[in-house]
Amino acid sequence: MVLFSCLAYAANRGANQLLADRGDIVSSFGALVIGLCGNIYARVIGGTAFTSMVTGVLFIVPSAIGNGGGLIQATSTSTQEYSSGFSLGVRMIQVAIGVTVGLLIAQIAVYALGRTKKAGFFAF
Repeated sequence: MVLFSCLAYAANRGANQLLADRGDIVSSFGALVIGLCGNIYARVIGGTAFTSMVTGVLFIVPSAIGNGGGLIQATSTSTQEYSSGFSLGVRMIQVAIGVTVGLLIAQIAVYALGRTKKAGFFAF
């Protein structure tokens, strides 16, 4: 779990260097890496991917929000506080969409090859 989390953070950080201010795409790269690692690990071991992926997914969200400047404090005026809160909300929605798309693409890539799995798929 720690290795998968580190790989996802590295992919998230690298994608943020290439694509600044695109929270949805940056978080999907991290989720794709964690999804591929977790689903391949589950295929090899024969268990579920949830236990190996949950830590990485939980680390993707704050790192994706923080890398895009979503945690910057607003100044004291109420208009700027409202816009800062709104932009943080939009950023959180972008990260959620990116994580969902990245995990979906990883699951399709892993389970398109080979036999079907009779256990449940990874779902958050």
